[in-house]
Amino acid sequence: MTQRAAEAVLSLQILLITMAIPLMCLAAVIEERRQATEALATRLRLEEVLSRLSAASSICRAPRRIGRSTNGWDVSASTWTSIAS
Repeated sequence: MTQRAAEAVLSLQILLITMAIPLMCLAAVIEERRQATEALATRLRLEEVLSRLSAASSICRAPRRIGRSTNGWDVSASTWTSIAS
Protein backbone atom coordinates (compact mmCIF):
# COMPACT_ATOMS: atom_id res chain seq x y z
CA MET A 1 0.00 0.00 0.00
CA THR A 2 1.42 3.37 -0.92
CA GLN A 3 1.86 6.28 1.42
CA ARG A 4 -0.97 8.16 -0.28
CA ALA A 5 -3.42 5.24 0.07
CA ALA A 6 -2.52 4.83 3.75
CA GLU A 7 -3.21 8.51 4.36
CA ALA A 8 -6.55 8.24 2.57
CA VAL A 9 -7.54 5.24 4.71
CA LEU A 10 -6.51 7.07 7.88
CA SER A 11 -8.48 10.15 6.84
CA LEU A 12 -11.54 8.00 6.20
CA GLN A 13 -11.20 6.33 9.61
CA ILE A 14 -10.93 9.69 11.35
CA LEU A 15 -14.00 10.94 9.49
CA LEU A 16 -16.01 7.85 10.46
CA ILE A 17 -14.97 8.16 14.12
CA THR A 18 -15.88 11.84 14.28
CA MET A 19 -19.27 11.11 12.70
CA ALA A 20 -19.96 8.03 14.83
CA ILE A 21 -19.54 9.67 18.25
CA PRO A 22 -22.30 12.31 17.89
CA LEU A 23 -24.56 9.81 16.14
CA MET A 24 -24.18 7.33 19.03
CA CYS A 25 -25.00 10.11 21.51
CA LEU A 26 -28.06 11.04 19.48
CA ALA A 27 -29.16 7.40 19.36
CA ALA A 28 -28.83 7.17 23.16
CA VAL A 29 -30.95 10.30 23.64
CA ILE A 30 -33.61 9.01 21.25
CA GLU A 31 -33.73 5.64 23.05
CA GLU A 32 -33.98 7.33 26.45
CA ARG A 33 -36.86 9.47 25.21
CA ARG A 34 -38.62 6.41 23.79
CA GLN A 35 -38.32 4.63 27.14
CA ALA A 36 -39.58 7.68 29.03
CA THR A 37 -42.56 8.00 26.67
CA GLU A 38 -43.36 4.32 27.13
CA ALA A 39 -43.12 4.62 30.92
CA LEU A 40 -45.40 7.68 30.88
CA ALA A 41 -47.97 5.88 28.73
CA THR A 42 -47.93 2.92 31.13
CA ARG A 43 -48.35 5.28 34.10
CA LEU A 44 -51.27 7.06 32.43
CA ARG A 45 -53.00 3.74 31.69
CA LEU A 46 -52.55 2.72 35.33
CA GLU A 47 -53.95 6.03 36.57
CA GLU A 48 -56.94 5.68 34.25
CA VAL A 49 -57.67 2.19 35.57
CA LEU A 50 -57.32 3.39 39.17
CA SER A 51 -59.59 6.34 38.46
CA ARG A 52 -62.26 4.08 36.99
CA LEU A 53 -61.92 1.71 39.92
CA SER A 54 -62.24 4.56 42.38
CA ALA A 55 -65.31 5.93 40.61
CA ALA A 56 -66.91 2.49 40.49
CA SER A 57 -66.23 1.82 44.15
CA SER A 58 -67.62 5.20 45.24
CA ILE A 59 -70.83 4.54 43.31
CA CYS A 60 -71.25 1.08 44.81
CA ARG A 61 -70.30 2.00 48.37
CA ALA A 62 -72.99 3.45 50.61
CA PRO A 63 -71.77 5.59 53.50
CA ARG A 64 -72.01 3.84 56.84
CA ARG A 65 -71.14 5.07 60.30
CA ILE A 66 -68.23 3.28 61.90
CA GLY A 67 -68.12 5.26 65.11
CA ARG A 68 -66.69 8.19 66.96
CA SER A 69 -63.04 8.36 67.82
CA THR A 70 -61.67 9.84 71.02
CA ASN A 71 -60.28 12.95 69.33
CA GLY A 72 -63.65 14.32 68.23
CA TRP A 73 -63.68 13.12 64.64
CA ASP A 74 -66.59 11.16 63.22
CA VAL A 75 -65.24 8.30 61.15
CA SER A 76 -67.40 6.99 58.31
CA ALA A 77 -66.66 4.85 55.29
CA SER A 78 -66.83 7.71 52.80
CA THR A 79 -65.94 10.91 54.70
CA TRP A 80 -64.21 12.30 57.76
CA THR A 81 -66.01 15.19 59.43
CA SER A 82 -65.25 17.02 62.64
CA ILE A 83 -67.94 16.88 65.29
CA ALA A 84 -65.96 18.72 67.90
CA SER A 85 -67.45 21.99 68.54
